[in-house]
Amino acid sequence: MHKIHSGYEVKVWEDPWIPTIPARPIRPVAPVLHPNMRVSDLVTQESKEWNIGLLENYIDPVDISYIRSLAISSAHRRDTFCWNYTKKDNTQSDRVIGLLGTY
Repeated sequence: MHKIHSGYEVKVWEDPWIPTIPARPIRPVAPVLHPNMRVSDLVTQESKEWNIGLLENYIDPVDISYIRSLAISSAHRRDTFCWNYTKKDNTQSDRVIGLLGTY
């Protein structure tokens, strides 16, 4: 799972960036026309807001709800992989937390 800051390195259709457990890529509503689309392409760069028109054109409505719940970072740091480990009953379990740059 990525912790996204800029979105320039995260592939919309391939990388597991939707905050579900487990994290997964988004589901398209039509055949993928832009296979190399990045998360940053879904953001209006001037206002740092989700481009709702693009989301509605390309992405399953259920996934749009997940995406809109993610904050957009104003930082342009490199995207990184991020996992959160928790202990439960003396065993470790992997819990992936999907955050879109809260920094």
